[in-house]
Amino acid sequence: MNTSRTLLATAIAFALGSGSAIGGPNTSSVQGSGGGNYSTTTTTGSTGDSAIDIYQVGEGTGASDAERNRAIVTQGAASQTARIGQGATYDAPDWTAGTATKGNVATITQSGGAGSTASVFQNGGTNTASVTQSGTGIKTVTMTQGAGTNVATLTQSGDGAHGATITQSGSSTLNALSTQSGANANTLTLTQTGGTARVNQDGSGGHTATLTQSNGSLTVNQTGGGAGVLGNQATVTALSGAGSSLTINQSGIKGQVTVDSMSGGTAAFSQSGESNTLTATNVSQGSVIVLQSGDNTVATLAHTGTGTGNLTQSGDYQSAQFSGTSANSFTGTYSINGTAAAPANIVANY
Repeated sequence: MNTSRTLLATAIAFALGSGSAIGGPNTSSVQGSGGGNYSTTTTTGSTGDSAIDIYQVGEGTGASDAERNRAIVTQGAASQTARIGQGATYDAPDWTAGTATKGNVATITQSGGAGSTASVFQNGGTNTASVTQSGTGIKTVTMTQGAGTNVATLTQSGDGAHGATITQSGSSTLNALSTQSGANANTLTLTQTGGTARVNQDGSGGHTATLTQSNGSLTVNQTGGGAGVLGNQATVTALSGAGSSLTINQSGIKGQVTVDSMSGGTAAFSQSGESNTLTATNVSQGSVIVLQSGDNTVATLAHTGTGTGNLTQSGDYQSAQFSGTSANSFTGTYSINGTAAAPANIVANY
């Protein structure tokens, strides 16, 4: 540990370092500079409203422990707030990026009832962030990582309708938005520039994922589906870059995949179950592959430029519609399997 660090702290009814606080509300603010800062805080108790802010900056390279900032927060009650800024500070409602630091490690663990929030902002490269939330009730997470080789791991479990917002740039790895699970609908917003991501949402279904990917590789698995009238939903706001790769797998009934814009890369969609729909509009470049199995499936694909499309549907009462312009070079392969009693319909307009 760097002995030249500066540590400033303000606490109300709270013990810093590896101490703990019983009850609440508690507020803690820790600031460290100089590289190689280490901070760990723990709160326990049946009441909530604990807020922990840790801000760390420095000039370390991240090559050794003395050059890394490390922050660990553990909270064990409802309505907890934890914010870790490494190369950034928080001024509500937004983070403010500061001097970029490398080799940072941020870990937040929250358990207990509803209302807990966790936020991590890492500005720089070779950073690692891990957030784990468990217990009943709604919990939310925001994670932001700057350019560089970063790794983010998120696990949300329990019966809450959890929410997560992840923003990564550079050669980042979202090491499985691993596992949003529970009886209620989970939501995820993920924006990546470069890098690799794997997202798993499981449980009773009704999950929502909103995805923006540029020059990276992203896989989304949504299982369950059909909780009440809800199915799983995945919306791709933009997929760009010739090297981009997007795979979405949905199981259950009433699944929905929507692609708002695609200007390159490869998108592969697999839906299994009944009454699933796929809508891909404004596909100017790239390759779209769709596999739908089950009854009453619907696929709509609109090309505004060049590209390729491959659709396979199996089951009864399938429907597919393709549109584009004859001036563009589009190659499509369509395979639809139905029965005489339950026909499939295809409409192609070019």
